[in-house]
Amino acid sequence: MMKSAIASCSSWGRFRPAGYTVASVLCSFGGFLLGMDTSIIGPITAMKTFASKFGEQSPAVHGLLVSSILLCAALTSVFAGRLADRLGRPQAMALGASVFALGTGLEAAAIDLSMFAAGRVIEGIGYGLYFISAMAYTTAEKVWDELGVKLEDREVNDDLSSSNEEDGTMAVEGSSPPDHRARRHTSFRGLWARDVRKQTFLAVFLLGFLQLCGIDAVLYYAPQLFQQAGLQTQEASFLASGISAIVIVASSIPATLLADKWGRRISTLVGGVGLTALMALIGGLYAGHAVIPNAGPGRWVVIVSIYLFCIVLATTWSISIKVWAPEIQPQHTRAQAISLAYGFNWVCNFFVAFISPILLAKSAPSAYFLFGGCTAIATVVSFFYMVETKGKSLAEIERVFRNRSSIPIASSRGTPMLGLVRLGGGETKRS
Repeated sequence: MMKSAIASCSSWGRFRPAGYTVASVLCSFGGFLLGMDTSIIGPITAMKTFASKFGEQSPAVHGLLVSSILLCAALTSVFAGRLADRLGRPQAMALGASVFALGTGLEAAAIDLSMFAAGRVIEGIGYGLYFISAMAYTTAEKVWDELGVKLEDREVNDDLSSSNEEDGTMAVEGSSPPDHRARRHTSFRGLWARDVRKQTFLAVFLLGFLQLCGIDAVLYYAPQLFQQAGLQTQEASFLASGISAIVIVASSIPATLLADKWGRRISTLVGGVGLTALMALIGGLYAGHAVIPNAGPGRWVVIVSIYLFCIVLATTWSISIKVWAPEIQPQHTRAQAISLAYGFNWVCNFFVAFISPILLAKSAPSAYFLFGGCTAIATVVSFFYMVETKGKSLAEIERVFRNRSSIPIASSRGTPMLGLVRLGGGETKRS
């Protein structure tokens, strides 16, 4: 009996998923939850039953109702990183999930519009706390070591401080132990210190413009977009919006598996060009009055372009930028930098979700040209400043950015030196 029990335990141990697999699945629920909300809130608020219960809403009220979750998530993200550092990432994730559940419960039980709106506000607070904590948790080297993944040790300081050790001429600024640097950069002001401000800015900028490309206008208001393009019946527009969600999921699976082969930089640049072209095409068709309901090829070009836009974004920007932004952050500022970046992301998301129904009602071309222009700007910035991180460890990525932000100094051998110069008697002089 004892032997069979031991054998069964041994068999279970062989098939039990690794710790990092369980952690990844649990953290991915955050994306699943927001994806569920994003995919259903637009169609729900456009349903006849919703209008009969809560009344018809103006474009401004409709946009505010849909986007309220995003603004609250943005406000929460400002302090979510520090709260996660204090409570611990798993504990902060659990707290965020509980608050999120409370908000969704209020939405489901809403008897009037104010109760429904309150539920979305609470839901946004919970999501902001959960998502920021999950992002910091999944990119922490210590966590992955504990979960069974062997990562490179913190080699940045060791490699930099020993790179010219044989000629006895250099010590590198920043070679203090990681805990000292962490204490020095835990404040918001520390995110803009010289050695980390470039990473902070790029993460904030790209995650913000990831939303300004207009993807959530497509996700939140797909029924309205397809109706405007020529699918007149509500059933047809709902079916088309559901198909767009399926297309996004289906295309993102192979793109995720191939992400490390394509590289972050090339994926972002190719995606940026494609997204800009598609938005310009749709805006041009509307501006030229080529989209005629129930007639002409223009409406079908718009519908196909919307699907292509979803595919291009799902296979490029939605993966490359979301992976690149956290992995370029140094360990000691990662939680707060990602809090700030996703806070700006949600502010931009709120702006898109709020302004889209208003623009679509007043001037459809202006919405598409706005999103296309933002996409073009982000593509240009990525071309000049995005560093390829494919195949590099977190330590190697940090070393690349530190080398770029340091000021080279000519040594006696004519080779560049960084940071502090060691003088002959052991005295150091800051460069």
